[in-house]
Amino acid sequence: MIRAALHRPILNLVALLIFDIFLLSIQMRTPSGQSLLRGWTMAVVSPTISASSYLSHRASTMWDDYVGLVGVRKQNRRLQQENHQLRMELQRLQQLDQLHARMEGYQQFQLQFQYGTVAARIISKSPPFWKSTLLLNVGGNDAVRADGSVITPLGIVGRVVTVAPGTSEVELITNVGASAGVFVGEGRIQGITQGNGDDTISLRYISNQEQVRSGDLVVTSGTDRIYPPGLPVGRVLAAQNSTQQIFKDVTVKPAVNLANLQEVLVLTGYRYKP
Repeated sequence: MIRAALHRPILNLVALLIFDIFLLSIQMRTPSGQSLLRGWTMAVVSPTISASSYLSHRASTMWDDYVGLVGVRKQNRRLQQENHQLRMELQRLQQLDQLHARMEGYQQFQLQFQYGTVAARIISKSPPFWKSTLLLNVGGNDAVRADGSVITPLGIVGRVVTVAPGTSEVELITNVGASAGVFVGEGRIQGITQGNGDDTISLRYISNQEQVRSGDLVVTSGTDRIYPPGLPVGRVLAAQNSTQQIFKDVTVKPAVNLANLQEVLVLTGYRYKP
């Protein structure tokens, strides 16, 4: 109690001095005429106001930058999408141009035949692509028949083995068991091709006495009653005499790249005439 009483006058004196200073600050003026209290107030408040203004400006600028960046990202995504679409359209037009060029070649080739042909597109290949069969988008409704020969301007491809109203299945000449009657070289040596199940063909029944060389052209003879005579089959890759039989071992590379094949011609009006 005594200590509180002793301190109370001191506190009152301090409060009174502060109040007097406050009154004096109101009354006293700077040389410019501004009150001293206002100057002190501005000195204390100005840094806070400046900092607040700076932070507000930075926040506003960052928000504008963010909004602008979001807009740029959206525009960039839109431009990328348009670029992808244009690239796809360009590829489509290039494919159509290539198809048109190929089909012109097919049409000119068709004019050379005195029998019917129908152009067909390959819609399926059995993997691996050169070993077995193709599925075409033409069939019985297009006058395609079983054993119809399938060709391109470069040479023979195979024969039709199964026919449906709108599709047909083709056995490739490289398939095991597939065969064709052929002539070899300028001497027109007669033989029969047989598929090896890979990307080559074997040539059978060529005597060891015959002259067959690498590079000799192999063409259809027409004796198999499937392929018309004179169509390219391929060229001889290798030929050597057999030590175990009287016939040569001859390997032929097909004239047509069966792995990259996209369109073919199916003969619809060919009939064998001995």
